[in-house]
Amino acid sequence: MSKGLLIGGGIAAVLVLAVVFAFSGAETAEGVAFGEVTVDGQVLPTLESGGGGDPARGMQAPVISGEDESGNSVTIGGPGEARIVMFLAHWCSHCQREVPRVADYLNNNEVSVQFQSIATGSDPVAVNYPPSVWLDLAGWPVETMYDDQATTAANAYGLSGFPFWVVLDGDGVVQARFSGELTEEQLVAVVETTASLGS
Repeated sequence: MSKGLLIGGGIAAVLVLAVVFAFSGAETAEGVAFGEVTVDGQVLPTLESGGGGDPARGMQAPVISGEDESGNSVTIGGPGEARIVMFLAHWCSHCQREVPRVADYLNNNEVSVQFQSIATGSDPVAVNYPPSVWLDLAGWPVETMYDDQATTAANAYGLSGFPFWVVLDGDGVVQARFSGELTEEQLVAVVETTASLGS
């Protein structure tokens, strides 16, 4: 083998390694889709459609612990302020309409209720992936936890569709769960009802 081929092959190998490392770094820098999640407490039953009442109403919601896109710890559930929790998926057409609507409302109104969200069901081959970039572009002002690939957080709260809403009182007890888009009037009503639960 000639010296020229050895040198040329060495340069090619270095270039391939550089491309692999550069791609891996870019992939990491592009956004967050998944996180580690732990659940403490009883898992809520799945919310069934049909209007037969919610079996989780009055139940203590499990406490979910995870991280936001910056690695800061996020806890959902447990005692504290009454809160509205929104589960969303980046590929869901309803969520794609709902996120900008809710973001606009929250960014332009003084809201006295805590909002939290959980990005779940992430799919690398679906639109708006990764969800952290999608939410940033939408001006999403809500503290967001990233579910794991097994959708542990979503399963713990009995998710049945997207977007999925859960209202917790100041003791972390489920007051309401529902699935689907809200009009602004409905959103205002949910905020007012949650605010009346106190802390």
